[in-house]
Amino acid sequence: MHSGKDRGVLPDISSIVEFSKRLRDGVSQTQAQHFIRRELKGEVKPAGRRQIYKKLPERTMTRCVRVTRLCTAQAMIDATDRRRCVDPEILISIPKCEESEGEVTLYFLEITQPLLDFEVERLYKEYGLQAADPYSLAAANELDPCFADEYPNATHWKLPGEGMYGEAIWGTLGFSSAPNGDRWVVVQRYDNTPFSGMWFACMKI
Repeated sequence: MHSGKDRGVLPDISSIVEFSKRLRDGVSQTQAQHFIRRELKGEVKPAGRRQIYKKLPERTMTRCVRVTRLCTAQAMIDATDRRRCVDPEILISIPKCEESEGEVTLYFLEITQPLLDFEVERLYKEYGLQAADPYSLAAANELDPCFADEYPNATHWKLPGEGMYGEAIWGTLGFSSAPNGDRWVVVQRYDNTPFSGMWFACMKI
């Protein structure tokens, strides 16, 4: 029997599913009811409830590319056939996804105001996105060398350790063109340096 404070309040349907599952898994009815009451009080997140994300900005661009991550980071950079500004230590820190190859959809968000790396990450989460892996971004710029002429683009990844103030530190892979027409690829570490006027590449979570 429900107590007075529970009467007339229905749990989310996902809680009912969780209730049934827990009974099947051998959890007592009392324990399962306790779980539901905790959810009603907001103490636990309902099972199966989807996160609501913001709609992507109108100026978001997409690129579908086929990427192979079997080569070294150096070979990945060489394949873009651009002038280089590369820190060797940051280059070897470039991460690889678990999938060695496949098709990827990249989303490019325009950064119109100065944002630090952690602020870019916060922006990603609002849209249900995560930073694109460097191999995917390199593949997009290798496929279309002119892309960065108009849309300088980048991605980043966390590096081991932390900065002098305890903050996370990041490596950045970026593609752009100079006024003289030279096309550049950059692999560097930028500490507390805000980004602006860039298109950051990301993927769906």
